[in-house]
Amino acid sequence: LSDGAGSAAVSELGARAMVAGISRFLMSLEDDLAPWLDDTDATPSDQTGRWAGRLLRHAQGILDDLARSERRNVRDLRGTLLLAVIGMRQAFWWQVGDGAIVVRHADGLHALGTPVSSKGEFANQTCFVDIADIGTVQYGVLPTSELIGLALMSDGAAEKLVANDGS
Repeated sequence: LSDGAGSAAVSELGARAMVAGISRFLMSLEDDLAPWLDDTDATPSDQTGRWAGRLLRHAQGILDDLARSERRNVRDLRGTLLLAVIGMRQAFWWQVGDGAIVVRHADGLHALGTPVSSKGEFANQTCFVDIADIGTVQYGVLPTSELIGLALMSDGAAEKLVANDGS
């Protein structure tokens, strides 16, 4: 899920490009992802940080390439990006910017990462993919055996449906 920045001239182009490009990236690397997310012997921490960095670099590359081809500043294309890759044994989640990734477990609904209200000091402040670094990326893995459902929400839906404490 990508939500273009409202203040960016053609952020919808960047958002669409990131969703399409990241989807293709993940599908083309399925042979690398499957052993990590499907095998019982895989250790989550072995691959999590590596994939988080790869995804950030790839998303930023998508925006840089599009900015060059459209002869625009990359800020004109900026947006947030949230994703989840669900394997047989583990689910990997990754987020840059506001919005929320909500999971349903047997004990209820919970937002992953930082609560929506903590994304910036002022209203409408967030980190966008083009300026993100690995320190601003939120990511992790969770066992699919505990997962009943998962939803990715842009900031508009998250502000209405996710409480400040992440519940």
